[in-house]
Amino acid sequence: MIRHVFARAMGIAPTNMTGKFLPHHPQANEPWPLKPGTDEPAIRFDWYKKAEDPCNWALIIIIINEISKNGGQYSPACRDALEQVELEHIQERVVYKFKSLRKEYMAHNEGPDTMDNATSDDGETFDLGGGDNMDATGGTRSAGPVALKDGPQPVKSGVARSRADGVSFLFLQAM
Repeated sequence: MIRHVFARAMGIAPTNMTGKFLPHHPQANEPWPLKPGTDEPAIRFDWYKKAEDPCNWALIIIIINEISKNGGQYSPACRDALEQVELEHIQERVVYKFKSLRKEYMAHNEGPDTMDNATSDDGETFDLGGGDNMDATGGTRSAGPVALKDGPQPVKSGVARSRADGVSFLFLQAM
């Protein structure tokens, strides 16, 4: 379901969610792309920047809100489970998906020998090694801040991992 929400927000087919086909963030002289058949602007991530970058974070919040409000439309089998899922878990999974897509984009567009470190257009160097914030079990350590009505709140890694295990089970049960 997360894959479909990302694809729809970017205005691409879910089958094009690979490093080769992920759309880039428009340059200053490029017009902002629209979703096919609409006048609605398509989401365009800056894949050279991390999820926590304000440009990307604002778009991630849009994805999180779409899943929490309309996720059942994308996967009716998950509708009941989504009602029980906390916002922090949705955020964790969306950030994880962003990081996965970012890694694919960087591998395709920068080459595999630049995957440990890369430099953004503004000169910021960031580390892509070690699974891009993955722990030894393959889960994320922390998903970062959560957009709640009281403002961003940190997600503790132990809580995030325990929720991920339990909620993933709920999603599997619903499917």
